[in-house]
Amino acid sequence: VYQPEIIVKQFTFEKWTMLKTFLSAVAASFLVQALLSCVRAWKPAFRATRKEFFCGSCHCGNVRGSASTILGAFILGAGMAFGGACPGTVFAQLGAGVWQGAVTVA
Repeated sequence: VYQPEIIVKQFTFEKWTMLKTFLSAVAASFLVQALLSCVRAWKPAFRATRKEFFCGSCHCGNVRGSASTILGAFILGAGMAFGGACPGTVFAQLGAGVWQGAVTVA
């Protein structure tokens, strides 16, 4: 999806193309993570990652965890809604001559 109109309509709940794509990717990721978490050699890595993400830590002024993830997702979504461009498709927009892609890169 590189057309700015479709990206903006996603945020006004008029088009569902991007949501279907994202939810498919999330479902596939959940499946792979669930399968990998059952492998004995991977269990310590999964526990450490879960503890780091959910418990959070303060290292060099960076706070990690759910709050920073939610804030980052909000900022990304607001930028996509206002700019009509997604970071993943901005180069496709440039190649197609869509002016919103050039504004987003600038």
